Amino acid sequence: MLAGDLNSLSRADPYPVDLADRVRRARVDQYGHPPRFDVIDDLEGFGWADTLRLKPASPQWVTARRQRDGAIIDFRTDFVFASPALARRLLAAQVVDVGTASDHHALAASFSDA
Repeated sequence: MLAGDLNSLSRADPYPVDLADRVRRARVDQYGHPPRFDVIDDLEGFGWADTLRLKPASPQWVTARRQRDGAIIDFRTDFVFASPALARRLLAAQVVDVGTASDHHALAASFSDA
């Protein structure tokens, strides 16, 4: 299992078609201009499974909302990846709203024992 804030974006998430413009206008630089998706592409290319996309428990996908200069951008930079063997045991994954405890929501994934 690989889990955490990877500061990377996934092509599988429903970003708006004008994401690059929004990111540039908001001066959010950590994802590149245009935003880069290569880290998650590479992980998936190596066989890691994005649990939130494989078996989502709800439609919620945003783990971080950024507001700058009037722009609001929803991101998912937090992931739980499972190896192929572990992915076969995945029951569900979901975003856990942590309120104001953090600037990111958490992710949880549950797996069967066998």
